[in-house]
Amino acid sequence: MAIILSRGNDTKKLEKKSIELEDKLQNFLSSNPEIIPIDDIKPGAKMIILAREFPVKVGAIDILGVDKDREIYILETKLDKNATKREVVAQILEYGAYLFYSYTSDEFIEKLKSHIREKDDTTLEDKLSLLDIEDEEKEDFIEIMKDSFNNKAYKFFIVMDKVPEEIKNVITFLNEISKIDIYAVELEYYEDESTSYQIIIPKLIGLIPKKEYVKTARARVWNEDTFLDIIEKEEVDDEEMINIIKQLLEFAKKYSSSFLWGSPTVYPRFQFYYKKKPKKHRCLFNVRHYGPSSNTIYFYGLNSDLINSLNKIGFNIPGGHEKEISLKIFKEKVKISDFIKVIKEYIEKNKL
Repeated sequence: MAIILSRGNDTKKLEKKSIELEDKLQNFLSSNPEIIPIDDIKPGAKMIILAREFPVKVGAIDILGVDKDREIYILETKLDKNATKREVVAQILEYGAYLFYSYTSDEFIEKLKSHIREKDDTTLEDKLSLLDIEDEEKEDFIEIMKDSFNNKAYKFFIVMDKVPEEIKNVITFLNEISKIDIYAVELEYYEDESTSYQIIIPKLIGLIPKKEYVKTARARVWNEDTFLDIIEKEEVDDEEMINIIKQLLEFAKKYSSSFLWGSPTVYPRFQFYYKKKPKKHRCLFNVRHYGPSSNTIYFYGLNSDLINSLNKIGFNIPGGHEKEISLKIFKEKVKISDFIKVIKEYIEKNKL
């Protein structure tokens, strides 16, 4: 394939060129992540690059990214001349497996933060600004990234100058029969020497419409209807627990300064924010539903005053910044009305 550049009567033909070094391919991708056509998979989605050469037990992931749904992207760059045709797919899947088995979710985030500081001289939080994440939402965004990590909500991309038929066939086969999200991106490369312009044309391989039919429940879009649907009809058969969850939901809807539902890629949850200062909202807690017998409340930013107030009404929270507690506590020790009173008094005292 050739590209014809035209300006008036002046035309120029550019022939496709080869990319000589994998580092060049990786550098270009790191500087221009939008070249990965994830919009073809998730309309309106945007991915940012978090890290390069991120270490796992069997090597290093070329590029690690994330999108606004907190899905984690694992990208492997290969030149056709260097690729071992039948091993490249296995290699990227191995990286995904060993990402999960190399770290716990907390260790993953801490390693990611230190890797970004060391390699890029910046912070994970600063990188998240590229996704237009507000400062007050970054803490919660990172927590849901941990959920994506634990749920293996990974998307795999093999990025090459030319994708061999053998790799195309394996990727298409995997996407048709499994829940793995694996794609290839073929990059056609051109140069205009007179202007020093580089032209890159990406082609996505592996998009299978049929894949929509095998998505799991965690891929739902969570809102009040879908949340209550799974709570009432599919999971929780304890009427008292359903009532506790509904009371917390109503309280959050009424008093949260910026009420949010969880990401589609993880379990159902809703978040309670309070306005700490003008245009700044801070997540105080969220309610999480893991399954029929596992429903929890997860506190963020606990300080000694709030811990003392919660402990006085029946909680048993040690010192610490975060804490996850089973909602069974509202059946056994703590009155919902007392909890609501404590939270209302806390946010009234701490808002500026």
